[in-house]
Amino acid sequence: MSQLKKAAVISYLNIALVNVVGIVLTPFIISALGTSEYGLYSLIGSLIAYLALLDLGLNNTIVRFVSKYRAENDKKAEQNFLGTVMLIYLFISFVLLFMGALLYLNIETIFAKSLLSSQIADAKKMFLILLFNIAIALPGGSFMAICTAYQQYVFPKILTIVRYLLRTVTVLAVLSLGGKSISLVIIDTVFTVGVIMITFYYCFKILGVRFSFKERNKVVYREIFSYSIWIFILALVMSFQWNAGQLILGMHVNTIVVAIFSVGLMLGGYFGAFAGVINTMLLPKAAQMIAEKQDSEEISNTMIAVGRVNAFVSLFILSAFLFLGQEFINLWVGDSFKE
Repeated sequence: MSQLKKAAVISYLNIALVNVVGIVLTPFIISALGTSEYGLYSLIGSLIAYLALLDLGLNNTIVRFVSKYRAENDKKAEQNFLGTVMLIYLFISFVLLFMGALLYLNIETIFAKSLLSSQIADAKKMFLILLFNIAIALPGGSFMAICTAYQQYVFPKILTIVRYLLRTVTVLAVLSLGGKSISLVIIDTVFTVGVIMITFYYCFKILGVRFSFKERNKVVYREIFSYSIWIFILALVMSFQWNAGQLILGMHVNTIVVAIFSVGLMLGGYFGAFAGVINTMLLPKAAQMIAEKQDSEEISNTMIAVGRVNAFVSLFILSAFLFLGQEFINLWVGDSFKE
């Protein structure tokens, strides 16, 4: 079985695992934290998600260009490109920390109408931890993108599954011992650092990836941003779609309403994940087909085939939820979340 087919199978197993564990774990987390604190945890997560937009679509750009250079067997161009991207990420991390500091100083003002003083204190602590998390996760995520560009799909997928299982066990243990929302963000940060270290080792020792910082080429910068700007715009739209509601509610209502809204978004995220699996893995193949100047009809036929599979899976899940969704939510998190 090819890497692509294995990765597709593992990806769907991963999504099934995430959904099943999420269905089991979410009521436990809500019960352990309380609806109000769970809403606060979701609210700060939504706020930090906007800073993650500073990625500017570079991970996707890495997959596209490294796949292209590999198809052209141009190792030097690949190394220069990766060196350039890492310098951009270094600059982004500094900008992110500066913007995060400004937000941190204004959290009390932003949520003055909706949060109690004790909640604002907790919000600030969680925000600082998540700010550090995202500052290292953005450049660290490039190693996962490199694995994808090298069409090494299986290792990252297995690593993701192992990380999720270990995180789940850790969350259950910590919350059972009386941990709170701050404990959850610390757990996520520790696992982020661990995954970055492992993928870094895999890229350098197993794949033999190297970065070159010797040559700076304006053409490379232009190519990077002429592609990544469209990924950034898409990410901006998606972030507004998925995170704006929580922030607006968090600024004007209370965290209980945010918690109810967050559960609905969680289900939407599960649904969207199914369609995203094949799309993510298809990108290196598509970039390679274009670099090799393959026939446009063949490329279109590949896209159509993928679209059919995605449509079948998505419509099946959507149909099931239309018929059974309300009953499922009542059984899952209780009648208080029916809205």
